[in-house]
Amino acid sequence: MAVFLAASDETTGEGIFHQCGYVAPLTIWTDVFVPAWQKEVLDGPPELDEFHITALRSPAWREEHCISAGDAEARIDAAVALIGRTKGLFAVRSTIEGSHFDSQASGLQFRFE
Repeated sequence: MAVFLAASDETTGEGIFHQCGYVAPLTIWTDVFVPAWQKEVLDGPPELDEFHITALRSPAWREEHCISAGDAEARIDAAVALIGRTKGLFAVRSTIEGSHFDSQASGLQFRFE
């Protein structure tokens, strides 16, 4: 038996709902990806609690968190490089018409037990 974990995000643009992310065996996340992400992307200086492209590209957010534009771009580059070189991490994507998503699935929530 294999246990997989996924990390994803969604957005709607130009009438299309997009869900994208990565899936990998649990051991790839826990033994490879998460430790490297912490070391290469989140650890400072300055240390980041979270990684959000929108925040890293916001001058106001960077000023508040004392990170330069160059350092923010370096973190983004490090994240992209790590994703690209992690063996066993696979990209997944789903796109559907936004109106269909809105009428059939908007507001659904998952509950883990």
